[in-house]
Amino acid sequence: MEDQKHKTNSSDEKKQASLAKRKYKCDTCGKLFIKKSHLVTHNAIHTGVRKFKCDECGKKFNQMGNLTLHALTHTLERKFKCDQCDKTFSLKGDLKRHCLGHTGKKEFKCSKCGKAFIQKASLNSHLNLHIRKKVFGCIECGREFFIKSTLRQHIITTHFGGKTYECENCDKKYKTKQALKNHLFKSCFMKMNPDPDEEVVVNFDVQKMDGCDVAE
Repeated sequence: MEDQKHKTNSSDEKKQASLAKRKYKCDTCGKLFIKKSHLVTHNAIHTGVRKFKCDECGKKFNQMGNLTLHALTHTLERKFKCDQCDKTFSLKGDLKRHCLGHTGKKEFKCSKCGKAFIQKASLNSHLNLHIRKKVFGCIECGREFFIKSTLRQHIITTHFGGKTYECENCDKKYKTKQALKNHLFKSCFMKMNPDPDEEVVVNFDVQKMDGCDVAE
């Protein structure tokens, strides 16, 4: 019993000594590092910058270590099989992460608000909201966003494709459903119903079609 207690104390002391050496702290998640270079590498997780590209498939990664692991998937046998959908993987870790999508189990919990996520990457993006740090920048216009999914939506709706949401009351077109909703409530309704006591029927259905001269 004494030996076990001594081992526990020794382990705790080593852990404390290791933490004492870690003086470089991540402003986003609080993780500590011994070397500044390690912190710089780690920050790529939060910024979303992916500068390491796979020569085989073109997929990009935020860390060299992740690219190295990915490269193995092109050479190793895909012997790890998902029993839910029969998808196969070269690495056991990839299979484990894939299976989380089937179970819906949210293992990664935010220490600030308690919200949980299936993927660690989703948690890292979420943490940016707490520190109000916009780290995902659009390469087309320079606009910055808190989370990667918002940046992706911005690129699709702003820089690619035409205006696809049409107002059925005046034929004006918008790139996003929300923009059309704002138009319906603010522009069309007010112009079609200047008298608050007059009953007017306005179509608020959002249709994905092609584009209101009335509202301009």
